[in-house]
Order: sequence, then C-alpha cells, then structure tokens
Amino acid sequence: MQINVSTRKLATILAAAIAVLLAAGFCAEYARYVLGSKSALVDYFSLSEEQNLPTWWSSLLLLSCSVVLWSITTTKPKGPGAFRTHWAVLAAMFCYMSLDELVEIHEWLNDLPTLQNLHGPVYYGWVIPAGVVVLVFAASYLRFLNHLPRETRIKVASAGACYVGGAVGVEILLGMWTDRHGELNFSWAMIDMGEEILEMIGASLFLYALVEYLGRTAPDLRIAIRPRSDGEAGR
Repeated sequence: MQINVSTRKLATILAAAIAVLLAAGFCAEYARYVLGSKSALVDYFSLSEEQNLPTWWSSLLLLSCSVVLWSITTTKPKGPGAFRTHWAVLAAMFCYMSLDELVEIHEWLNDLPTLQNLHGPVYYGWVIPAGVVVLVFAASYLRFLNHLPRETRIKVASAGACYVGGAVGVEILLGMWTDRHGELNFSWAMIDMGEEILEMIGASLFLYALVEYLGRTAPDLRIAIRPRSDGEAGR
C-alpha cells in the first residue's frame, strides 16, 4: 500500500482549518464578552480556553510535525553533514510541544517565586526563560538552517518567526495589556486570539515545509512492518 500526499490539498486543508477556527473563535469571544452568552459552545471554540477544539487542533499540528520530522530523521545517514541529530532533536522537541499544548506545562513556570509578581512585558514570567531558550536554540541551529534548500529554508525560517512571534512576542503584548487592564475582557481575548492564530499559522507552514521537503528528498519512502522472529516471539 502506498499513501500519496498532495501538498496542494494539504495547504488547502491547513488554510481552511485556520480560517474556520479564527471565525469560530472570534464569534465565541464576541458572544462571551459583548453579548454575554454563557453557552458551552463559547468555551468549546474559544481560542483563549484550553482543552477544546482549537487546542486539540494545535496539538495535532505539532504532533504531525514531530512525526514528519522523525520520518526525515530515518532517511538521513549518520554523519556530521546529514544533521541527523538535529532532525531527531526537533522531532522530540515538537512531540513535547504537542504535549505542552494540551496541558500547558510552560504555564507552571509562572508559579516559580522568581517569576511571580512581575509587571509590564514580563507580566507572564514564563516568557523570560522561554526567550532565553529560543535565542540559544536559534544560535545552535543556524548551520542546520543554512544547509537546507533555499525554498525550504525560507519556509522554515518564516514558520519559526511566526510561531515564536505569536508564542512569545504577542504574549509580551498580552502581559502588558493584562497588567494595565486585567484579563477576561474582549480586548484581552482578541490579543490572545492573535497569539493562538499566529502559532497555528507557524505550525501549519512548518508542517507544509516538512512534508514538501520529505517528498523531495525521500520520494520512495516506505513503511515496513517486520514480523517478529521465532526467537523474539518466545521472549
């Protein structure tokens, strides 16, 4: 059996999902803060809530990136020029990010004593360690990024800028607003929605770039299921 993936159809699905979630998210926040709705559908489609449809979609996007990254890793030979370790680390990182999207592990950082009671851009204290990690990661992956084909490199860099711009950059703006005006108001929800949408766009563009890259570098990739030998079956 061969599974064929059309990058055009993939792009259409990803763009349509973002458009639908953006529209539904806006309607949910408008209904909550402007119309005063208490409907359960508001929480189900809100981009500022967790454990709902937008969260599950974002987690699925990141997990899909992890799967494709690991598939790419398996096609790379061992050796410094292939950057096999870099691909593997990315696969593990996106697997963690998928889990974090569901349970918000990074939010626990806000409970650390040194990251509490902050104000302004660092109102949400977790952006401080996150910013450091992003800078270190970017510096360590420059050679990896430069080895990619130009078209893939542009897409990957754009995806990263979009995702980090949403996750950290807009979170800083959200913290500044929250510090002055508090949470749970329509403007706060709109800023938060912008953050989530930018993350979705970044993850979607990255997934598209990975699938396109895998299709070009390993067009004959197959998944083989090897039955256990008699010796393994007896263990």
